[in-house]
Amino acid sequence: MKKIIFLIILILTGCGFVFAELSPEYMLNRINNSEIKTAAKIKSVKTIQSKKGYKIQLVKFEGLYENEGKIFEAKCHNYTEEPPVASSIGEPRRYIPQKNSKVFVTIDKNGGEITSMVNMDESFEKRLQKSPKKIKYDCNGAYFEE
Repeated sequence: MKKIIFLIILILTGCGFVFAELSPEYMLNRINNSEIKTAAKIKSVKTIQSKKGYKIQLVKFEGLYENEGKIFEAKCHNYTEEPPVASSIGEPRRYIPQKNSKVFVTIDKNGGEITSMVNMDESFEKRLQKSPKKIKYDCNGAYFEE
């Protein structure tokens, strides 16, 4: 009986961690605490692990503007099929890095995990160059208020 109770507690604790990762508050906290927050150009994308329905990619970024010439690396996890966990509070983050794309990326630490990545259009890029301190973050990444 004790083993069954222990197993139930272990499963419920694991589910709690999965749902915590999906919550907007958790994602915003990860973004705000990221060491790297920069505009960058994607230099390369390499799949370093692939399993059925899932892959891990290593993305190399070259910083732009104040970080021009600096190189950053980060991993991203992508489901190639429907993710195993879906809930009313969200899905696992999916980033689809494309070589030569300009993005605004947040990375927990160099060599770590991408915490957010948004493609930069011309408007975003102009606003970033003009007023970099006005950038804001939500659970999806960087943005400027209209």
